[in-house]
Amino acid sequence: MKGKSGIVHIIAVAEHLLNPVGSEFSATFVGRLVTSLIQRVGPAMLGDNLDLLLKAVLSKLTGARTLSVIQSLVMVYAQLFHSQLDAVLQFLCNVPGPTGNSALHFVMTEWVSKHSNFYGSYETKVSILMLM
Repeated sequence: MKGKSGIVHIIAVAEHLLNPVGSEFSATFVGRLVTSLIQRVGPAMLGDNLDLLLKAVLSKLTGARTLSVIQSLVMVYAQLFHSQLDAVLQFLCNVPGPTGNSALHFVMTEWVSKHSNFYGSYETKVSILMLM
C-alpha cells in the first residue's frame, strides 16, 4: 500500500493474527512480534496503536486454551511490566476483563495459574522476575 510505513503493515499483521474469531494457533508467536514491535519502535511512536494492540492481545488471551498461545500473549504484558510498569498497570486497570473484573485481574489470574507450566529459559526467567 502506497504511503504507509512498514510499521503500519506490521501492526495490521499482528491485529489480523490476534483476531479473536481466527484460529487460536495464529497467535502462537504473535506475542513475540508485538513485544519486539513495542521494544523497537517504542510506545510513543505507536501512539493509539499500542492500546489497540494490547486490547487485541487481551481479546485473544480471553479465548486462548493452549499453553503456548497463553504464554506468548502473557509475555507481552510481562515484558511491559518490566519496561512500562505504570502505563501497563493503568491500561489493565482501566479495561474491563471478560469476567467483569479488571483486565489486570484476568491477566494476572491467567499468568499465575499457568506460570508453573511455562517453558523456555528466557520466558521462564522473565515471568519469574516480573512476578516477584
